[in-house]
Amino acid sequence: MVNFEVKHRQIDFMVVTASYAAVIELKCFRGPVFGDFNGDWLLEDFAQQKSPYPGENPWQQALAQKFALSDKLAEFHAHAVDIPKPLGRAFYSEFDAFVCIHPQIDPRSQVTKGDFKVKVQSYNDVVQAVKNETRPRSWDTSHWRNFASKCLHLKSASLGEATDSRVARSESLLSDYRGRLKDFLGHNLPPLLPGSIDASHGAVLISRLRRPQNQLLVGASGSAKSFHLRHLMVELSQNSEEVPIVVYPDSYKGGPVWPLLQRCAAPFLKGKLPELLDAISLAGGQPVLIIDALNECPAQHLAEFLRGIQAFVLQHQARILSASQYEVDLPAELHSESVMIPLPVGADKLEIFAYHAGVAPTEEIGHLCEAFSNAYDLEIAGRCHSRGENPASRWELYGRYVRDSLRSHVVVTSA
Repeated sequence: MVNFEVKHRQIDFMVVTASYAAVIELKCFRGPVFGDFNGDWLLEDFAQQKSPYPGENPWQQALAQKFALSDKLAEFHAHAVDIPKPLGRAFYSEFDAFVCIHPQIDPRSQVTKGDFKVKVQSYNDVVQAVKNETRPRSWDTSHWRNFASKCLHLKSASLGEATDSRVARSESLLSDYRGRLKDFLGHNLPPLLPGSIDASHGAVLISRLRRPQNQLLVGASGSAKSFHLRHLMVELSQNSEEVPIVVYPDSYKGGPVWPLLQRCAAPFLKGKLPELLDAISLAGGQPVLIIDALNECPAQHLAEFLRGIQAFVLQHQARILSASQYEVDLPAELHSESVMIPLPVGADKLEIFAYHAGVAPTEEIGHLCEAFSNAYDLEIAGRCHSRGENPASRWELYGRYVRDSLRSHVVVTSA
């Protein structure tokens, strides 16, 4: 039995097998959980900040559901013919109750395991209990079906009828989004530096960004912040519970942040953003906001932008990864660990130049990189080299780049 109400108590699941029965209160908690039989439960977010769980104490909630269902079973027994009475004093002794935490209880949690009244367990442990445990009871499955249809007015449905259409739509939308994101952002994307001497570049940085915490990349223009974020999004779109949603705040003009999020997702998403978020939740995933070039958000709108992002993070249990040319003090759930990204040096500069020049990164061409300090300049210089040009300075590089890019706008006058 799924999603029904008894005595003004909403019950997520009532599972009944031939030898076991249990009420299950499902909670989708990610990150550490802190709580006991009484008082508020606390959730720790990706910024390692604790905040009260906004609902009722889950253990107390499941206990109240157990008693409410027991009372409803007693009422049905009192007014129905050939319905057995409980083996003991009340029906609640014939079924268990769980607070089921999906996908699992974070090992850093400090949360009660429950007791004989209500158990607090991870999803897989609850599934094993339902499959393997037994509990004496007076009702068989036919009595439970009778109760579900006549007392609760629930309708019978196969698992396929109950879940197929919604799950299939969500899986299709999510797969379509991931595939389009990977193809678009991965198109003509240069590879990561293979053996970077700096832990703030290459595969080492990507591994760091996959840690479950908010992070802020800080570095000068041309330090390859956006480049690494693109690589991360391509990687997450292929194999991860996290689903990236990219945000470009330079076009934010104030007001609700949702329209900006929808515009940024539009190149990869056929539907609306709430549909994507529902699909992520149904698949047991989690959104991660990739805020590229936070420093380009108009200064007069930055505070309002951050309020909107804060609301999104709270409502959808998301984390954020941001990039900025300077440090930004991010508040509350947006608080982030700063990761300094230096400009490329040494062998890294040579790798970038050689890739765009289409040549091997040998020492013979190393002197061609000396005049250029950031990845953007090295890319342009490499392309110039592939055309047989070798700019000797940054000014010469940009002179050639501008003339090549804006050739149709050059005005020629005669003396």
